[in-house]
Amino acid sequence: MSICYRLCIAIFLFVISACNFAPDYERPDVPLPVTYTEPHVDGTSIANIPWWSVFADEKLQLLIKEALANNKDVGLAMARIEESKAIVTFTRSDQFPFLNARADYGRGDLGLELPAAGSLSILGELTFEVDLWSKLRNATQAQRALLLSSTYGLQTTIISLISQVAELYFTLIDIDARIAISRETVKNRRVAKDIIAQRFQKGIVSELELNQAQIEEITVQVNLIALERAQKLAEHALWVLLGKTSGGIERKASFYANAITLSMPSDVPAAILQRRPDLLALEENLKAQFSLEGSAIAQRLPSLQILGTLGLASVSSTDVFGNDTQTWSIGGSLFSPLLNYGKNEARVDAQKARVEQAKRIYEDAVIKSVREVEDSLIEIQTYEREFKQRREQIKVSRNANILTRARYDNGVATYVEVLDIERSRYTAELDASLTYRRYLTSLAKLYRALGGGWDPEAIVRK
Repeated sequence: MSICYRLCIAIFLFVISACNFAPDYERPDVPLPVTYTEPHVDGTSIANIPWWSVFADEKLQLLIKEALANNKDVGLAMARIEESKAIVTFTRSDQFPFLNARADYGRGDLGLELPAAGSLSILGELTFEVDLWSKLRNATQAQRALLLSSTYGLQTTIISLISQVAELYFTLIDIDARIAISRETVKNRRVAKDIIAQRFQKGIVSELELNQAQIEEITVQVNLIALERAQKLAEHALWVLLGKTSGGIERKASFYANAITLSMPSDVPAAILQRRPDLLALEENLKAQFSLEGSAIAQRLPSLQILGTLGLASVSSTDVFGNDTQTWSIGGSLFSPLLNYGKNEARVDAQKARVEQAKRIYEDAVIKSVREVEDSLIEIQTYEREFKQRREQIKVSRNANILTRARYDNGVATYVEVLDIERSRYTAELDASLTYRRYLTSLAKLYRALGGGWDPEAIVRK
């Protein structure tokens, strides 16, 4: 075979190996608004602020660190990354030659008055599939994209975990505050009930007023029991995030003194496509499906495998290492599917459907991510304004409570009026705590919706 002929074959194999049937990837075009609908303050986006700066509460920071170290979902996400790394290595190995060793020994009697004879061979076998049509390269590229998707999945889990721990922490402090309010209210209503009971015994008030006082005390006691139940359930939920089954949850006595004041996001909505790890994970999955489509198409076309052996072979086991026992062979195998009843075509159609599914999932996630940011922004703004009104309501109701109690003691107001005002005061204090908790929770939700607290480029640089 002439050098020119060999060179032509090599060039031909190189050209067809460079063929790639995977569609060119383009990010799906999802129409995004130029800016967020809800007005916001320009400044450094909270997405650029580390979580330990956003949640400036030492006890909360310790809980977040504990959760990151022990949470089972984080461990699961890390195990998935290790699995993806192994699959990349496993898939990529098909692009390289395989070298195996084989030793064969046999002995038999062929008859014909010939003595029994033995044979021994020690061979090294080389197999190599030429990557025609980039079938193997596309398969490897798909697994690399899935590995990156798993890595982004870990970041998604971490951000979600931080947000969940913060939300439960705020919930616990809120419940603590409402329990304290309820206990103080029970104490005050018990005193009021005892006074009414003494007046009833003296015939000053009716039994109806006594019953009303008893009802109000019991109502708050029932509410207190429900709050204590909610407190324990929240602690149990936080245990799960911390990766433990028991233990106390240290927290501040009140969150009113530690208001979180942050500038709202200055990013445009399109920035979340580069920042949110869940969207990046879905995009990498979409890229993987594009590559797998190219690999599926290539399976419909001919494949070329090069085979070779090199070793020693002898009809006698005693002289296998002699001078004339070397053996070698080299050849190729060309395989092309002809009739498979639509199996290969169906494989391609199925993969194209997976591409379409991944595209729709990504587009839907992008739309929902913008909504999550918008929802969080409006919640922050409205809960902040609502809390200011709640505090004013508490101030007014406390003053009204004092005045109404004085009017009742002087015989000007009825006890029903006193009860109405006390109910209003109790409800206002409970609602103020709940509203402030929702305000802080909306900040945690915004932090999660923006994909904050991590460097998107860090994963790519690794």
